[in-house]
Amino acid sequence: MSKDDAPKKPGRKPLDPRDPSVPVCFKIPGRQYDALYQRAQQQGTSISDVIRDRLRRRGAADDDD
Repeated sequence: MSKDDAPKKPGRKPLDPRDPSVPVCFKIPGRQYDALYQRAQQQGTSISDVIRDRLRRRGAADDDD
């Protein structure tokens, strides 16, 4: 099998191989996506950043318990 015939892994390689991040995939209904998109546009950021911020705040709230 040549290099061109080898199966390719999905996704892109990490920018920093030492980064401890874990890939996550969300499947959400279109209505929720539209709300996230609108919030991201208002904040001048990306949907990913809106989700990260929400998860950080949620994690901080859980730590207070």
